[in-house]
Amino acid sequence: MAKLPFVQKLVFGVGDFGGNLFWATTNLFLLYYYTDVLKIAPVIAGAIYLVSLIWDAVTDPVMGLIASRTRTRFGRYRPYLLWGAVPAGMAYALLFVPLPPGSTAAVVGALFFHLLFRTAHTVVAVPYGSLMAALTDDARERSALAASRMIFATLGALLVAAGTLPLVEHLGSGDRARGFFIVGLVYAALGSMFFLITGLFTREREMAPEDIVPFSSAWRLLVRNRPFLILAAGILAFSIGSTMATKVLVYVFKYRYEAPDMVSAGLGVYILMVSVFTLVWMFVARRYTKRVAWLGGAVGYAAVWAVIVIHPPATSAGLVVALAFAGAFAAALPVTFWAMVPDTVEYSELRSGQRADGYWFGMVALAQKIALGVGVGLVGLGLDVSGYVAEVSQSAGTLDSLDLLMAVPPVLMALVSAVIIVNYPIDHVYHSRLKRLIARRGSRR
Repeated sequence: MAKLPFVQKLVFGVGDFGGNLFWATTNLFLLYYYTDVLKIAPVIAGAIYLVSLIWDAVTDPVMGLIASRTRTRFGRYRPYLLWGAVPAGMAYALLFVPLPPGSTAAVVGALFFHLLFRTAHTVVAVPYGSLMAALTDDARERSALAASRMIFATLGALLVAAGTLPLVEHLGSGDRARGFFIVGLVYAALGSMFFLITGLFTREREMAPEDIVPFSSAWRLLVRNRPFLILAAGILAFSIGSTMATKVLVYVFKYRYEAPDMVSAGLGVYILMVSVFTLVWMFVARRYTKRVAWLGGAVGYAAVWAVIVIHPPATSAGLVVALAFAGAFAAALPVTFWAMVPDTVEYSELRSGQRADGYWFGMVALAQKIALGVGVGLVGLGLDVSGYVAEVSQSAGTLDSLDLLMAVPPVLMALVSAVIIVNYPIDHVYHSRLKRLIARRGSRR
């Protein structure tokens, strides 16, 4: 397999810059927007995420199957980027339409716009993820694509983490509802533009026609793909812990340290370190195996949060320093995960004779959203149980609960992910053998 041109890696990666303007905002700040701007009760705000998770359980796999069955002169996946980018941006902006705080309309509107965004995002995100497998079948080139994607993803997330709250205050002139809506419009325009760049300038390789996967066969494909089940369980566990940590960080900085201005610094440093160390962990994955890189990152990440549990930082600056170390280790997981997914697609192809990239990336999107939904749901429940009340000084017991809600889940779930991923079977040698067997089968047809 010839090496992909640098430009192809670049234009593929920039799509996730736009994707993370959408994803990182919903991941880092949407719960805070619900509880502290719209004044929705934490447990109800968490329930909004869980309801959308149920909807995703239907739409993500279906979108994956639809994308896999698509045949156009533009390719299988690019048309969805070309025609879905702008609607996804519009649906994203509607997440932050100002609604009457503390009202039934705020709850109903938040739920409706959340479901609308999840649907529009699925139409773009699942084909975008599937596109990696359509660009190359070389495992090392896929690692490079995953690295490109993660570099741009973390840059997008860095902009969101460091810039969102200051922009909200500046553009809203003290009116946070107005500020969030204006920022939402800006991110919507940028996110749509970067998805369009990927759709316009990537080139899908010539692939053998896939067998059409009947919807009735989807479950059978899933249960027979052991490497994918292991990978999905590993990223699900890690993402639940990391989601809970980053969600609660906003509340800890604001109420524990009385330093809301440090939210941007803390999240920004964390994501910056993810970006910087992406290439380091890519080297580890290429030099050894993706499994080794994952294990190193997960164990290191758990160790950093364990230190925070045992010796909580005395100042907000101390927490920022700890977050820098956490980000350095966290970088290992997304870059290895996105390079592993196409390998599991080929495992399924060898066993079933059906490739169905779109279906598998639809299931990946579902796993991510399950993690987000479960993580946010648990945070909402935890805030409610702790006695949290928005925009007032919190009791000592509530502050202690916030500390534990932030730091304990990433320790436990990162270690769970490491235990799961120990059993992941595909390394460089295994993957090369998969490709040879698939090629041999193709030559006999």
